[in-house]
Amino acid sequence: MLFFFLSVCFLPLFTSEAASIATNNDICVIGNKTYHAGEAISDNPCRPCRCGGGNAISCMIVDCAMPMCVDPTRKDGKCCQYCPNGRNCKFGDHIIKEGETYKPDTKTECKCNTHVFGMASLKAVCATTASIA
Repeated sequence: MLFFFLSVCFLPLFTSEAASIATNNDICVIGNKTYHAGEAISDNPCRPCRCGGGNAISCMIVDCAMPMCVDPTRKDGKCCQYCPNGRNCKFGDHIIKEGETYKPDTKTECKCNTHVFGMASLKAVCATTASIA
């Protein structure tokens, strides 16, 4: 399951050239480049900007939630990371899938902690069991 937050705000566009807005309400002019209303100005997936028409440039900031895995990845053109192998955690160098048990030795069992959120959930919780004779 992918969670992300989208914050919308109007931000000034920082460029090396001064942004000049054309008198036509359906375009924006930045430096020597003209954009039509609705056209993307930025290809940054975490801060997409568009010509808003009406002489405005609008930008959004994508605020990504922390992925609940130790092996997150990001697809090209996407801002937020996701967990291609589902939720998991780690014990040493071993990745444990959520719901599974890892036994590093005969007396120890490790599982993902599903009762916490954030960085603590990425570290496996281990318990020592009594040996059965």
